[in-house]
Amino acid sequence: MNLMNMMGQMMGGQGGMNPMQMMQMMQKAKGNPMQMIDSMMGGNPQYQRVMQMVNGKSPKEVRQVVMNLCEQQGVDFTGMVEQMKGMGINVPEYDE
Repeated sequence: MNLMNMMGQMMGGQGGMNPMQMMQMMQKAKGNPMQMIDSMMGGNPQYQRVMQMVNGKSPKEVRQVVMNLCEQQGVDFTGMVEQMKGMGINVPEYDE
């Protein structure tokens, strides 16, 4: 499962936005993709839970939470990071 499909499922599955629509929205939100994602998904209970999990954590701790969530959902973390970088989203690197 890739990042766009995972976000599509969180946004309503079959009736939600398709990956191309999300990609276009992300490209338009060059300055602040998190704000765009928050406005799109703020009412989603899964998204709210994830945001609670990462609130107050260091970037390294957030990365570990995301890695764990990816593993639980069968998402390739490295592939997701590459997709994010391809969309212009800065993803810090950390030594393990």
